[in-house]
Amino acid sequence: MSIFNHIRTGCLQKVVIAISLFILFPLINGCALRTNITIWATRPLIDGAFKSLMAESDLELARTAMESDLKLLEGLLELKPNDRDLLMKAVQGYTGYALIFLEDKDPKRAAEMYNRARNYGSRILGKRNIGFFQLHKEEVFIVGAPRFRDFQSLLSSLKEEDLPAVYWTSSAWFSAINLNKSPKDLVEIPFAKGLMQWVLDRDPHFYYSGPLWFFGTYYASIPPMFGGDIEKSKEYFDRAIKKDGNRFLYGKILYAKYFATQTLDRDLYIKTLKDFEDPFRDYIYRDGGELTLINRFARQKATELLEQTDELF
Repeated sequence: MSIFNHIRTGCLQKVVIAISLFILFPLINGCALRTNITIWATRPLIDGAFKSLMAESDLELARTAMESDLKLLEGLLELKPNDRDLLMKAVQGYTGYALIFLEDKDPKRAAEMYNRARNYGSRILGKRNIGFFQLHKEEVFIVGAPRFRDFQSLLSSLKEEDLPAVYWTSSAWFSAINLNKSPKDLVEIPFAKGLMQWVLDRDPHFYYSGPLWFFGTYYASIPPMFGGDIEKSKEYFDRAIKKDGNRFLYGKILYAKYFATQTLDRDLYIKTLKDFEDPFRDYIYRDGGELTLINRFARQKATELLEQTDELF
């Protein structure tokens, strides 16, 4: 039997199994068993939907698909609340949805979606240490209090396999803080930063140098009296650009939006954003890879920011 016949036979077997389960499903006793079968049967669809979504270059089509996918995901989480894979997709999905489709048009709702993503992330981390379940409790956010020292000790309980959950939880959390900017939200900064520092210390290039883009943005976006440092910002941005600046294009949006504006460097701002118009790089915005959606959004954002040049400088 050739490998192609083997593949076809394997696919046929899966189809037969799926049809059999569909017929027998009403006869199966046991809620837990039915739930597990539902998740097992649906997981490949969810995986395929999210992969397709990340590769979509049409932003409007992506928005419609993402909204329905996220609600389906939450429905599955009602059946299996502690499924790590489903929780991870919820963290990433709501973070991406808030960033791409809500931040500019509805910041308040975007912050709510970021908080929802963060709470899903705390459920993942809470499986490692129950203390992470308390991250959304108001009394935790008292810097200098025992609660904050408890938070620092939580970090030591994390394992390498927690890195994706820590990264996305921190990203969502900090994004919500950045949008709200209330006194209560601002005292949460050390917690979001602490999580991302944990990621940075282990893999600075995780998710296309995500921790480096984060700290480049962080040190450029806050006043010096609160820890802002433009030299540190440049160091982190330079490292991120060197490693992933030609792949993860949204990073350059952060570079222009935060570093160039903070240093009042109009030429750098324009040069960075004009680079998105290079016709030789057009394939990046429609290549069908996992960064297609975020890169397509970055290109649109670059056009919008260029139109604001005179307002900013």
